[in-house]
Amino acid sequence: MMEGLAGALGSVWPMPRGGVALLHVDDLAQALVRMVARGLGPRRLMLGGDYLTWVELADLCDELTGVPCRRLVVPGWVMTGLGSLLDVAKRVKPFDYPLTRDAAEIMVSMVPTDDSATETALGLTRRSPRATLEEALRCLAADGHLAPDRAGRLAPPGATTAPRPTRRGRARGWVARRVVRPIAASALFRRVGPRVFPRLDRLVHRLSGGRLVTSQLFVTSLVLTTTGRRSGAPREAPLACAVEPTGSWLVVGSNFGREQHPAWTSNLLASSTATVSYRGRSTTVTARLLSGPERDDAWQTLREVWPAYDQYEATAGRRLRVFRLTPE
Repeated sequence: MMEGLAGALGSVWPMPRGGVALLHVDDLAQALVRMVARGLGPRRLMLGGDYLTWVELADLCDELTGVPCRRLVVPGWVMTGLGSLLDVAKRVKPFDYPLTRDAAEIMVSMVPTDDSATETALGLTRRSPRATLEEALRCLAADGHLAPDRAGRLAPPGATTAPRPTRRGRARGWVARRVVRPIAASALFRRVGPRVFPRLDRLVHRLSGGRLVTSQLFVTSLVLTTTGRRSGAPREAPLACAVEPTGSWLVVGSNFGREQHPAWTSNLLASSTATVSYRGRSTTVTARLLSGPERDDAWQTLREVWPAYDQYEATAGRRLRVFRLTPE
């Protein structure tokens, strides 16, 4: 189970039907001790643990770490076939990925168990699946089996390893520097962009159930919902963002290089509580305006995401507001 968690969170998590039961090893040990100590005599007791579907388990990992895992929905037969192929591939050239044919069959066939009789007979109170999983992920991160950028807020204190660059990330960076930046810095884009792209992003975001915005084709993006400081109504703003290893987001009030600060930044200054929609999930966040060296560090990170920010700040003639959005 630990090897599977490290592999799924560190690379990609196949999502077949079925699920898995979580049981803390200390709870199992306590059950064995009590079976011997209480002299219950020969009998068979079932202790399967708390059953979670793979989607529920992945959602809980996302919630605990603050870092969305990479999911791949696959049918059960594809899962077992992939396990068989990997068994053959590992004989040719060994590599570390925990999926095997046996593991795939367990993943798609495990069912819930009724542990009530065992808990009553042994007087056993088990840890919650949330507490069990959190301890497991902290151990994986502390022992170096889960990189800090994947462990997120469960990473050891002081761990600041940057996310490993991917081929897709490098390609997106090249497009941002060579194609997007010249266009985004142009006077035509600054005039037309505010009228077209936010509306298009909101439309696509709603039609996709919160999973997509059009700007994701070029830059990592989210939709921020703030409370209007005058109206009190919810206000949506599609924004480019930088995702930090801790699971927080960095955003900047560029307003396409226009002179005035965007309304969403003033809303955050009036009320720091907001909601982030990112890759289909909504998270309540607390926003904080950055200044000094902290703002300078965040600015460098944001410039890598959207290289036109320097041009926007020069054109706007104002210091762009930079916020850190921290999940509550």
